[in-house]
Amino acid sequence: MSASVPPPSAEAQLSFLTRFQRLFAEGDFTATYKFALLISLADLAVEIGADDGAELTLTKRQIAERFVQLYWRHATPYGTGRAGTQPGVLIQNLGTQAGRRY
Repeated sequence: MSASVPPPSAEAQLSFLTRFQRLFAEGDFTATYKFALLISLADLAVEIGADDGAELTLTKRQIAERFVQLYWRHATPYGTGRAGTQPGVLIQNLGTQAGRRY
């Protein structure tokens, strides 16, 4: 049985969170799904992770469920609610828009 790794110090945790926040503030996100994935991982780490230094194992399903909760509205047509307007598709990146493959 392996020895438990001590949790990071308060200073190390604050340093990590500061870098994480900088990534959100200064990062070059060209698509909204990257932001949603990072938020999903951070949320799960806070909600499920323990403070004992143990490694956090997440399943693909846990990550996917949280991601979909955050992101699904970005993938649906939206409208302005004004008469005579048509619903549009959210432009989610600066490059070529993804196409549907059904």
